[in-house]
Amino acid sequence: TVLGFLKEAILAFSAFAVGIAAMISIFTWRQQIKDKTHYGLARQLLRTAFEIETAFRHVRNPFMSSGELESALCQKDYERLKEDTDGRIIPFGQMQVRYAYSLRMKRLQEALIQFEADTIEARIVWGDDVTKYYDRFNKLVKKLYASLMMYLENLDGGDPKIRKASFDIIYGVSDGSAEDPFANEVKTVLGGLREYLMPFLEIRKKRGRGGDVKTS
Repeated sequence: TVLGFLKEAILAFSAFAVGIAAMISIFTWRQQIKDKTHYGLARQLLRTAFEIETAFRHVRNPFMSSGELESALCQKDYERLKEDTDGRIIPFGQMQVRYAYSLRMKRLQEALIQFEADTIEARIVWGDDVTKYYDRFNKLVKKLYASLMMYLENLDGGDPKIRKASFDIIYGVSDGSAEDPFANEVKTVLGGLREYLMPFLEIRKKRGRGGDVKTS
């Protein structure tokens, strides 16, 4: 009968509509999971990059308090260690500075290691392009470390030109200029990373869910 046909048609359409709604729901759920993954990775990478930037500033801070020096190396430890310096007797103050810098560099290395771990996870999702930011940060860490070692080795009676070049990287330029090339290099890497991550950080804002990270 016509009534029976209409009833079957309505039931079939209802089942079809339910199926479409279910497919849309699954698609939306999958998209939400994808968005959440991208956002979380981007936020973590940027947070760790800011930690690297902060650690760079900490290493390059020209001020060392007496507390920082005493925490790095005490007189008792100095008496034990000073014989293990290839026959040279490094003055206590210089040895303290060396150890203080080693602790500062440790903080920077730890931040870089965390960034590498975050980059490996992000590489699984976004591909190899994201690894270039780790490579650039790593290059700057090595540059700062090498300059620091050269500076400390030439601190007492060494080559003044080497000491000057190293000093400019460790502390910023020493000629009164406002420019700081090394800090600008760090900012360039960080700025490039922020630009790369911004589409992922904007996901929630665009979809009206809020929760976007503050990046400035």
